[in-house]
Amino acid sequence: MPHTDAEREGKPLVNFLKRSLTLFSRKPADPSKVTFDGGEVRPSTGGSDPAPREATGPANKLKRAQSEKPKPRKRLSLVQVGKRQITVGRLLCDDSLATPGTDLNFMRSFEATEASSVSSLSDESSEVEDTWGLSVYAEECERLAVPAVAQVTEGLRSQTLDLHAYGMSVRGLSAVTQALKFNTTVTKLILSENDLNESALYALGELFRTSRNILELDISGNSLQAGTPGCAVAFKGLLPKAHDKPSLEVLVCRSNRLTDGDGAQIVQHVAACGSITHLDLGDNLLGARTFTTLASSIRIMPKLQALKLDSNAARSHGVQVLQHAIKQAGPGGCNLTVLDLSNNGIDAQGGAVLGTLLRIYPKLRVLAVARNPLGAEGVAGLAVGVASAINLETLDLDGVSLAGDAGAAMYNALHENVNLRKVSVRGCGLPDAELAKWKVEMAARSGTLVAGELPPDKGRKN
Repeated sequence: MPHTDAEREGKPLVNFLKRSLTLFSRKPADPSKVTFDGGEVRPSTGGSDPAPREATGPANKLKRAQSEKPKPRKRLSLVQVGKRQITVGRLLCDDSLATPGTDLNFMRSFEATEASSVSSLSDESSEVEDTWGLSVYAEECERLAVPAVAQVTEGLRSQTLDLHAYGMSVRGLSAVTQALKFNTTVTKLILSENDLNESALYALGELFRTSRNILELDISGNSLQAGTPGCAVAFKGLLPKAHDKPSLEVLVCRSNRLTDGDGAQIVQHVAACGSITHLDLGDNLLGARTFTTLASSIRIMPKLQALKLDSNAARSHGVQVLQHAIKQAGPGGCNLTVLDLSNNGIDAQGGAVLGTLLRIYPKLRVLAVARNPLGAEGVAGLAVGVASAINLETLDLDGVSLAGDAGAAMYNALHENVNLRKVSVRGCGLPDAELAKWKVEMAARSGTLVAGELPPDKGRKN
């Protein structure tokens, strides 16, 4: 029998009254113990007073949310935003919650469309903001009133963020470091030649106290105001102590005009940090104090494998204290495999000390002593060590005079040590006949001899 319009409009009211009468016809054990759960009234079962149950219905959730203090805003990725929209769509598609006039077919279509959109986002690197820190970078640029740099946004998506010679300001760097706190992709950060000062080191220190993703850092060629207390303090923050579980493994800090005092303090921080495997302090102003500190710390840096100190002022004394420290540490306490002492003013005495080092410490694979005034005696002393260095694979002698007896001594060492695979003798003054013999010797072992003119020294004049 067809219903009239009035009957159809009154039917929901009748159903509501029926449900209400059925509900309240139940006699609760105690009228004072009526509880609310899930948005409907439920009688208590009596007995001992149970722990009050929190109302979880939609209306009560709304009241509770309004009474609570607002929580800090949480950043949502594109996928999370899409999922939230789908939740709203599902809520609207619930027949029990739909208001009169709601087009349920349209809302179900909306839900399916949003689900498809989120699925496609998931296929295209879903958690964009969480893993790359792009939204953080944009927000920080806006807050600090600095322009967002396309090279940064691109670099945040790769393993290497290369900002070499990009004119990066301290505020710009601050925005980058904030983004890197949320980034899980970048492992190598290059900030060389940006005219950064010690304030930039403070920003980087804050990053390394909270992030464990950056493994390599290059801050060469900046303006770190070497010799000031601020510079030393900033490096302390950059190299947290071992108990903080630092992640940094490679630190390149060339051409910053670091003083001898700066170098000594940096070495102390590196030793306390305990995670550095490759340290490059080349082309600075380091001298006896730095090398003495390094000698006293080498035994507590077992992870250090590569040490580049070229273009400083070690002199023969610095080489001597370093050789003594490595001898004291022994093969079990020192793991250096790469040592670069090029252009350090090392004379004949230092050459003999380096020869002794090669004899007592067999772990070295790469030794660079280019551009040092070793003289014939120094080369002869070094050659004795080269002949017995069973693990030495690369030897850089660029700019070291090998004329006369010096060349003959080194050639004999090369002939005895068949493990050498690469020798560089550019600008060493070898006559053509001698040079031909060297080439034949290296070719016989499928090695490489680098000869020719000495390339220009690109380091700063100390």
